[in-house]
Amino acid sequence: MLVLYNIMDVGGIHFKSKCKQIRHSNYTLKKIICEFVDNVIKKCQNINIETKINDNFIYEIKISDDYLNGFENIQNRKQNNPFNMGYIREGHNNDEETSEFGIGMKAAAIACANKFIVYTKTNTKYYKIIMNFVEMQEKEDINNSYNPTDFCEINETEYKKNHKFENGSTLILSEIRKEIYKQSTQEELTKVIKNDLIGTYNYYIKNINLKVNGEKIASVETFFDDTYTNIFNITSYIYILKNNYNKFKYFVENVNPILNKKNLYEYENNKINNLLCKKNITDKIKNIISENKKNGYHIFEPLKNDETNLYCIQITSTFTKFSKKFDNEITNDENDDDKNINIQPNNRFEIYKDNRKYCDKEISNRNNGRYNYSLHKMEFKSKKIGKIIGISFNKDISLDGNNDLIELIKEIIKTIHNKHFSADICSIQYKNLYDYAVKNNIKIKNNLEPKCKKNDNDNDKIIKSTKSINKINIKNEDSDEDSDEDSDEDSDEDSDLKSIKEISLKHNNNKIITENIIKDPIIKKSMNDNNNVIIKNDIKQKEPITKPFYVGKNIITSKDIKKDFEVKNIQKEYTIKLEKNGIENEIIIPYNDEFISKINDYFKKYNVIKVMLNEK
Repeated sequence: MLVLYNIMDVGGIHFKSKCKQIRHSNYTLKKIICEFVDNVIKKCQNINIETKINDNFIYEIKISDDYLNGFENIQNRKQNNPFNMGYIREGHNNDEETSEFGIGMKAAAIACANKFIVYTKTNTKYYKIIMNFVEMQEKEDINNSYNPTDFCEINETEYKKNHKFENGSTLILSEIRKEIYKQSTQEELTKVIKNDLIGTYNYYIKNINLKVNGEKIASVETFFDDTYTNIFNITSYIYILKNNYNKFKYFVENVNPILNKKNLYEYENNKINNLLCKKNITDKIKNIISENKKNGYHIFEPLKNDETNLYCIQITSTFTKFSKKFDNEITNDENDDDKNINIQPNNRFEIYKDNRKYCDKEISNRNNGRYNYSLHKMEFKSKKIGKIIGISFNKDISLDGNNDLIELIKEIIKTIHNKHFSADICSIQYKNLYDYAVKNNIKIKNNLEPKCKKNDNDNDKIIKSTKSINKINIKNEDSDEDSDEDSDEDSDEDSDLKSIKEISLKHNNNKIITENIIKDPIIKKSMNDNNNVIIKNDIKQKEPITKPFYVGKNIITSKDIKKDFEVKNIQKEYTIKLEKNGIENEIIIPYNDEFISKINDYFKKYNVIKVMLNEK
């Protein structure tokens, strides 16, 4: 017997339920006002924001603009009408427009007010729309519950009575919910809104007349533009290649002015690998793109529309300790005019999409405050990239996902940028930053002088050679003197080669003085003679080695070597051949009190090919 079932009619969500959802979506006063500004800031010349206070609470917010076309498509039906909760139009996929989800304006209005009134001019006609959210929640019919409570055509007189510009729209949010903002005065509220708008639209303000309660907003100089801090700007450019099977490849070009060098990295298998590029990095990137095109890959969503800049994301970090903005002891007080712009950044990460700041993310900080003066900024334009990193309908980016792009972004800040910054005046990083500032004629207050106990002479290491060597160029990992502080960040000994440092050496009477501490003997180098080089290494291990050494055809144990120490006035040297990540190197070590501990350390970190006693 055939049993027929009726189709389950679940219907849609009533406006009352939708209203409840939105009012629990973490909307703030800042997010609400920016939702209305977003829609027109790139389309008009004037935006006015006015507020009214009643019993120390916000009662009304009025936003007016002079956008020529007003609310287009206002006569369309259903999802093609701008007041539909799922409004769909072509501009939502256009990277040149901020609007993306088709719900922002309505959701912001619902989140903060009980009544939303709009006056607009479009196609030479004037309209008035009223959405009384209290009455809409009381409607029985689900579809009808979303319709405005009043929509009518008005005359020019009524339009101009409520709107001061020749064209555009005025949006009035009234009966503001007290949950949106604390008690305030008009003066305090004006400062808060101004600072919020500066922080969000600082790069747009130069091209638009934006006022809050009659006060014009001016753009401010950021730390990235400050002449006292922009010399420290470390920048990474992310190139993304994608094929037709949605597989991605990631490459990073890093420019570090502090070290005066560039590096090229590839992100693969959750690791950043330094490609040790010897040629011009720009040419290398072009070659990478060209070679991958042959395999079906193409550049994914570049930030700029030109052939020379094909990166899709730019990440910039800077060090702000020496900025003059801190001379006036700027605090976190909400009454400060420059709040959110000049306060201590505390390792803040600012995320910009098409020059509009979407959010500030806090990166985990050190207890000793070494990153209190570090600041980071990410810039991108593509809405497709925004979806990958997790942008939400209310303009928030959490970076809580764990996809490859999000992990790469975090890794760049942690292991490529932040390792060069420290506000700890006793650290070697701070001393390097201080010296670099002085070199660039930055005037620094006396109380900011470094107190690093280790001076330049302590960093000198002597390398001896048994042959005449004219010049050696050694590439080695960036050393981090604050080993105790950074142990949690740089604990992976196998990532030695992901950050490379150029070290210049000079030959002087068979002694070569390095300018930096050399910690890793497995190094990429070019030299006239790469044999018979002794590297003095300060690594100390307590445990004796037990593994035998292969010396030619013979095997020498640690006991055999220990016997050498009992023989006085005899100089011996051992050649150790090491290999790591395909790079081989021979290091000559004189046997002395530290010899066994050094050999033991090499066995732990590298592939020791052989150890051979040198004949004198």
